[in-house]
Amino acid sequence: MINNIFEIKLDELYLSGVIKNRLFDKIDKNETALIVIDMQNYFLDPTNKAYFPESNYILNNINYLINYANKNKIQIIYTIHYNSTNDNNMNKWWKNVPKINTKETQIFNKIKYIENSLTIYKETYSAFKNTRLDEYLSKNNLKNLIICGVKTNLCCETTARDAFVNNYNVILMSDATITNNIDLYLASLSNLSYGFSFLFKTNEINNLFR
Repeated sequence: MINNIFEIKLDELYLSGVIKNRLFDKIDKNETALIVIDMQNYFLDPTNKAYFPESNYILNNINYLINYANKNKIQIIYTIHYNSTNDNNMNKWWKNVPKINTKETQIFNKIKYIENSLTIYKETYSAFKNTRLDEYLSKNNLKNLIICGVKTNLCCETTARDAFVNNYNVILMSDATITNNIDLYLASLSNLSYGFSFLFKTNEINNLFR
């Protein structure tokens, strides 16, 4: 993350003690997946209505995590947000949610895509709702989920919460997720740290593993 107000406030949150990593048992890379949430044109391309400039802050860290996972043979899973009907809550709430197989649902060109990775297409905030994610993780004995992407307070937080209640070990990379409002960003991280997820920074990823 480049030097910006989000990074400054994140550091203050750590220093304040609000973010507390409870006793963390190091994990096995073979039982771990990196979940890259919604790093698609819809949110990252300036020509799209849902674009928010803060998304640029995390591009380098997202790519670092993807490269690390690929090098260390950690499963990488990308999610894509789309809408297939005008009659669901997501489209009623936000309007103009992108249709599947459009430019808006393609991975942003500045995000590294690892060929043959699993891509999960979802129609709501959670990557678990009406998708094959839980089945895939269980089948492949993937117990630990490292989450990054956008937006912190919506799809990242909801996926992390669902992962926790489905008994996965959840790690959120605090400087590899972002939203368009700093108060929502900080509140979301505080909530997740309190009851759902361990929080680590990108440069600490090697410390997660045995």
